[in-house]
Amino acid sequence: MSLRLELLFGCVLISAGIASAQTVYSVPPNTKGNQLDLTVVNESPTALAVQLEVKAIKYPTTVTFRAVTQTIESIAPQSERSATFTFDVGRPVSANTTDSLDFLITDRSGAAWHKSIIIKYTPPAVFALEQNFPNPFNPSTTIYYQLPIDGRVSLKVYNVLGQEVTTLFDEQQSAGYHEARLDASTLASGLYFYRMSAGNFTAVRKLMVIK
Repeated sequence: MSLRLELLFGCVLISAGIASAQTVYSVPPNTKGNQLDLTVVNESPTALAVQLEVKAIKYPTTVTFRAVTQTIESIAPQSERSATFTFDVGRPVSANTTDSLDFLITDRSGAAWHKSIIIKYTPPAVFALEQNFPNPFNPSTTIYYQLPIDGRVSLKVYNVLGQEVTTLFDEQQSAGYHEARLDASTLASGLYFYRMSAGNFTAVRKLMVIK
């Protein structure tokens, strides 16, 4: 029996060709419900393919499959069937980096086939500073932000008098979706402001410490 494997993508995945024979599929970080269809083609003119197991065997920690294994009961000769996988992509990912998703397909006889694809994380379109979560909080919270390009970024916290109480970072960072943890165990209860600066972009949001 001869099987041919293909990958078809839907939802937020967009095919992007590159110079090499390998195709790279672009996917935005911080997305849920991405759909991947692995199409298995039975090229045999007479043999029936039976009880095919399609399993994701290697993938990055940024990718979470709803189910890592799908089963195709049978594929008629010179026909095809698809196994559909749904997965989420985490937020703290550097843009324009790549990862691979590896799949193993086995049949009832124990024959096995491998398929590997490359995904590339797309950068956000704009700068953004999001509301921290949880808020109000005690003693720690997470601040989310995104960078469309590489550059120097600073994130500082101020009290209601405009005095700087802490600098979370002031450094060069890569484009992508990021998050920063604020430990307010040394801060008094009350209203504070956090300010992000990156190039010409500046944004300020409020946070509340409750003890």
